[in-house]
Amino acid sequence: MTKTSTLQTSRLFYLDWLRVMAFGILVLVNCAEVFASPHWWISNTQTNQTIADVLKFFRQWRMPLLFIISGVAVSILLERRTLIQFIDDRLMRILIPLVAGMILVVPPMIFFIWRFEGSLEPVQDFYLRLLTPEWFPRGNFHWLHLWYLAFIFIFSIAILPVFAYLKTKSGKSVLTAATIVMSRPAVLFPVILLLHLPYYVTLNLVKSDNITDLLYYAPYFLFGTLFFTQSEIREVFLHNRKAALVIGIVISTMLYKYVWLQPEASTAISGVQAWVQGPLLLPLISLNQWFWVIALSGFAIHYLNFGNKFLTYANGVVYPFYILHQTIIITLAYYLIPTNASILSKFCLILIGTFTIILFTYEVLLKRFIILRLLFGIRTNITLSESFPRSVGYLSKLLPQLSFLKRNSVDPS
Repeated sequence: MTKTSTLQTSRLFYLDWLRVMAFGILVLVNCAEVFASPHWWISNTQTNQTIADVLKFFRQWRMPLLFIISGVAVSILLERRTLIQFIDDRLMRILIPLVAGMILVVPPMIFFIWRFEGSLEPVQDFYLRLLTPEWFPRGNFHWLHLWYLAFIFIFSIAILPVFAYLKTKSGKSVLTAATIVMSRPAVLFPVILLLHLPYYVTLNLVKSDNITDLLYYAPYFLFGTLFFTQSEIREVFLHNRKAALVIGIVISTMLYKYVWLQPEASTAISGVQAWVQGPLLLPLISLNQWFWVIALSGFAIHYLNFGNKFLTYANGVVYPFYILHQTIIITLAYYLIPTNASILSKFCLILIGTFTIILFTYEVLLKRFIILRLLFGIRTNITLSESFPRSVGYLSKLLPQLSFLKRNSVDPS
């Protein structure tokens, strides 16, 4: 990487804050989805269009921001570890939790989704069908909300040849030159349109949503890996945060006025609305996401570059929160929807219940048992690249720590 990267010498606490914020908003949004639209996995009898309209704003920038942060994390790992150690980390922190989640966490969610749709299939029959995996909704097997882990794993492996080239003399020169060009606001602000060209081209040509989504989020991950690690780029984010915020507000207002708040059945459109709903829609959405990412990152750099005990704890628990939250939300919603409580009451019960159950599960089980730490992506001192299994000592690492009184330190990364 270029010499301007400061990732080797100091921790960027604002990235931790952004990560915790983005995943926290994810939990809030998915709790609210139950009441926003009848099109979510499970929905309340009465929905509220205002909630649906508000959620459209958060959906714009949350995932792009997370992919940038994930890209930065990959860059740090590749600079600090060997190739074998990096692959080991990706297997332990990404692939194993993904597979474990698809086996342990996602099936209960699908079970309650089917129950909500009217299925009376016995629990034992439901789980027996998992032995012959068939992709949901035809079967009971899927990654559902864990798609993010699958994408991160793919991106992490795909970026390896790029990093191998960047370690060469010519690669370092190319990255330095690209960083200089990218650090100009006139280039940085509209660059997302260029990076999203493969997505625009393939959107109507490729039927697979997974492929088009990969092309959509890849630029954010790539930018985080190659450019957000450079101090010049972060300086541009910092100094242009207010301008980006204003532009983000303007574009969001246009999207709300001409697209998001328009009746779906509306066909008689002309003028600005026709352009916004037509050829300008995809570029405006890309720009809207991009400017909110710049603004939020810039303000975080300015105000949130500090650590504290809350951030250390939240950074440790945020991964299990992500893995578990949607299953718990859907389970709680399934039992609360038939009640006569108000939307606000149900939302608060689901939200409080989700946080309480996950925190309790984390404190009592997940962080105290090594095997559960492995399955839910919590850091351990176990690596797949060790000689396996040459001693009883190695195998003992996989056994549960039976003492509930023993405290395990939480790795803030």
